[in-house]
Amino acid sequence: MIFRTISVNLSKALARAHASALSHIPNAAWGAPYSRLLWAFYQEYKGNITIKLPELHERLGPLIRIGPNEVSFYSMDIYDAVHKVNSGYVKDPRNYGEFVQDGHPALFSITDPEEHSKRRRILGQLYSRSKIGNLEDLMLIHVNNFVQILFQKFGAFDIGPACRALEADIISDFSFGEALGAINAWSRDEELAIVSKNDKKATLMPLLMNFPTLYELWCSVEDAASRLTGSKVSYRQGLEQYDQWTYDAWTRNKLSEKPVTSEFPNLIRVMVAAGVPSQTALSEAKENLGPGTDTTSASLAHTLYALSKNPVFQQELYEDLYQQGFPTDLTSLENIPRLKACVKEGIRWAGAASAMLPRVVPKGGVELNRKYIPEGTVLTSSPIWYLRDKDVYPNPDLFDPYRWIDESGDFIKEDALRDRFYTPFSKDRMLKTMDKIRTCGFHRNIIDSSGLPLEVGAYAVHDLVFAVKDGVHDWSEDGESALARAQKKLKFAIIEGLDTAYDSKNIDHYRRVCDTAVWIDQIFFGWQLTHPGRRGHSDLEITIEHSNPRCEGSWSFSSVALVRQSRNVRARSRIEIDSHDHDPWTISEVIAFLIHEMAHVYLDLFSCRGGLCSDRKHATTAWKALAQECLPSRGRDLDHWWNITGFHLANLIDGAGYSTERQYQALLFHYHNIVPYFGPAPDQYGNVPWKSIMSTDGSPIEYSWKWSTKPEGQPEIRYSMEAIGELSGSSIDPLNQHRGRELMQHLATVVPTANFDWAHHFLAHLFDHDAAKYHRENQEGGVPPRGTLGHGIEYGPSGISIKTYFSSRRLGSRGHASFEQWDEAIRCLDPNNANRDALLEFLKENSEGKLLTPFTLAPDGAAADKARLKLYFTSPNTSFTSVREILTIGGTIKVSEESLEELRSLITAVLSLPDDYAEDEAIPSKPWTPPAKEIFADQPALLGGYCYYFDIPPGRSKTPDIRFYLPVRQYGPDDGSIANSVATWMKSRGRGAYASKFLRMMESFAEHRKLDEGKGLQTYIGCMIKKNGDLDVTSYFGPEAYHPSRFATRNGMNGH
Repeated sequence: MIFRTISVNLSKALARAHASALSHIPNAAWGAPYSRLLWAFYQEYKGNITIKLPELHERLGPLIRIGPNEVSFYSMDIYDAVHKVNSGYVKDPRNYGEFVQDGHPALFSITDPEEHSKRRRILGQLYSRSKIGNLEDLMLIHVNNFVQILFQKFGAFDIGPACRALEADIISDFSFGEALGAINAWSRDEELAIVSKNDKKATLMPLLMNFPTLYELWCSVEDAASRLTGSKVSYRQGLEQYDQWTYDAWTRNKLSEKPVTSEFPNLIRVMVAAGVPSQTALSEAKENLGPGTDTTSASLAHTLYALSKNPVFQQELYEDLYQQGFPTDLTSLENIPRLKACVKEGIRWAGAASAMLPRVVPKGGVELNRKYIPEGTVLTSSPIWYLRDKDVYPNPDLFDPYRWIDESGDFIKEDALRDRFYTPFSKDRMLKTMDKIRTCGFHRNIIDSSGLPLEVGAYAVHDLVFAVKDGVHDWSEDGESALARAQKKLKFAIIEGLDTAYDSKNIDHYRRVCDTAVWIDQIFFGWQLTHPGRRGHSDLEITIEHSNPRCEGSWSFSSVALVRQSRNVRARSRIEIDSHDHDPWTISEVIAFLIHEMAHVYLDLFSCRGGLCSDRKHATTAWKALAQECLPSRGRDLDHWWNITGFHLANLIDGAGYSTERQYQALLFHYHNIVPYFGPAPDQYGNVPWKSIMSTDGSPIEYSWKWSTKPEGQPEIRYSMEAIGELSGSSIDPLNQHRGRELMQHLATVVPTANFDWAHHFLAHLFDHDAAKYHRENQEGGVPPRGTLGHGIEYGPSGISIKTYFSSRRLGSRGHASFEQWDEAIRCLDPNNANRDALLEFLKENSEGKLLTPFTLAPDGAAADKARLKLYFTSPNTSFTSVREILTIGGTIKVSEESLEELRSLITAVLSLPDDYAEDEAIPSKPWTPPAKEIFADQPALLGGYCYYFDIPPGRSKTPDIRFYLPVRQYGPDDGSIANSVATWMKSRGRGAYASKFLRMMESFAEHRKLDEGKGLQTYIGCMIKKNGDLDVTSYFGPEAYHPSRFATRNGMNGH
């Protein structure tokens, strides 16, 4: 009987499916005509229905049947017809009913067109364009709070919950007249349950809306379980808290009671005043908090993330905002083309409003795309499809604001098709106006997250703390005289510096001033003045006026104000200080003087002479003499890199036993000829526009210590570096070669033996010479920009020598150059190269050789008859069997077993492996950090396996010299253990004359952390078995220039 009933029902379902007027429309899947549940449940559950359907549309056409009575469409013509005002297509009550709060439909969920029109007119009192200005100050309060809290955050954090909290506070204040307090909760690393649990349920809303019967069953099960156990699921608890909060806020807002104190209009009071029942007003406000926050916050979070990955555009946007005086009204914001493009592209790229918008076909049916659709059929489509249309928005997954503006960023480009397909949230007139409000807040969030204007700098100041008088800093000279000296210098700093900033309108100068305030306070005052984590603070505001009457007769026209801010940002009390009247000194005056300190007296006060440099534990005699007594400051960028790389080089050459004369020679050569090419210094958070592939954290230099094979022989010191400039990665210099070419030209004039003939040959043959196409490939093709040109400096016994490094990249190669491309360039240099022929045969015929991947070519900058030509490879194999096979080129090079065993003993010692570790066993690897993965995104082979180079210069021996590189940055224990293992191994071989100095040198590198607290200072150990059987060993180091502790501790400032 049961089987018969099932058979009958199944037969009826099949008959209905095939007899339906929709049977002529392609099906999304075999089960679509019978039940949406059969094919769509899995897609809805996974949350990818809006991704799957466009793929089906691309294959099946603009109309697809997705249920017995439901059709999905992908056509802007149909979209316009369905969603225009008074189209006759009503909202599907089955779906929109799930949004109804407490049985009272709101604007978003009202399905009756007439009722929807009435509600829209009422809400026009708030949502009309002319009324948006009334809400600007409300938004500004929460945006200011949000930005202040961002300043208090250290390190990376998830921007999504942060933006969610911001929008929740804005919309709750707008809807109920009081904020949820989500921003402050987020600042305490908490998330309000009434927000987070509601969001948790919201992730399932598409599933619940399309399967209402299933949802009702689910709720029934939850209710039954709750009655039995007395407990509730977390999102139910959160929703109950939300209901209670909204009820309490609603109660305080009812006109029958005393209204809450607020100078801004709110949704409930406006609706009740218009005659809407208060319970309906409550439901409207509750419903507004969901759709009014999730899409906006997601779009904002995505846009801020995109800006963080586009520093060039971010800088240009900042300058545009600065030129306009950082406005806050919507009209002014919309008239900044680059900002408008950023907002539009951010909303398009994020695609936060991805939900389907079902409408019901009106009476009589319609014809769409030459197919008849009967009345009562549900039509659905998603706005995100049109925002990601490949024909309208090429490379839709790319964040590209220049879809909207010209290359100059000064004008909005006209594009009717682009504008027609721009459907960020809806085409409903009222909802579009609501979108304007969201966009207004969106503009504000971006502008207020971008920085402060030149004329005003704000820093948190701990109330009435004047740490100088307490002698916080351990001065290197008598405390009283140091204080008097500092006060005298700081006194003139504001007079000269702030007027300079005002006159020049120089943003870089302004940033330098702001950075200095934080740096000096951190070094001298123990974070007591500007630390953003302080509570109960005031804001220091600096205003510059050329005609300030209060400064008449003083040395400056600058005025400084300590502004105490109440919770209402517009209530301020101001104390203006004349910088000439300095007795007694006030906190405002002192901080103002601090702010400009670096611009003119940075080096003299605390960079070197009498400051922190003299206190560096491992400062060598040569370093002290040059850094503290002879060499002047050259600005923040050069001082930063000199204080790091110069200090490291000083310890390397001192530890290696270089004579005093050679130490001065090396340091002065480095100071004058290399340091100017390291590029911008990182900001206080460690951010720089360009990071190098020289190291896994992006540091632009890697040092090396070449151990002597003789018992008492001195080590040799070298380093490799990447030249970086202001144009690195730009459309002018997408491969970062411009600054490196300049360095080559400069070195040719100061190093007599420098010869860059081979370098110029490979520059001509390893690259395609079309900067615009490379830049477009970086921006649109998913190929991350990286450097392709580096240089090596060797401080050898006979003088300074140079070499060049190339990382080839051809257009269309996704960043990878094949061996054939390398070989073509080498053959052009010399077609008859026996070394190269031996290598090629090994690569083609040997099983280990076939696994080698070339990644760098390094010709010496010397005469051709003396130069080396080294081609670097990576191998995924890390067994010693693989090392043996490669170093002997498959057995064609005779290497003694004693030499191979010597190498194996070094590897096992350094990696702390047992002596009997199997030769055919791979070495365990450490996980990589996200920064390393990002830097080497297009060369992942460099993040795993071993490295080798083959020296294949033309006209030399028939077999190449081979060096093996053990990447200790990835394999083995911590830096301290590795350093000790290398020193111990050298001593056990009678080569340890410099082992103790090597360890002291390693300690000098670890000022920012302990050696045994991590990996990364030591990068490689290079080994070559020489012709006489000796094992040539070189240790390689990185500076960890961007290590977090350099920017989070007191010693992290001033470059060390």
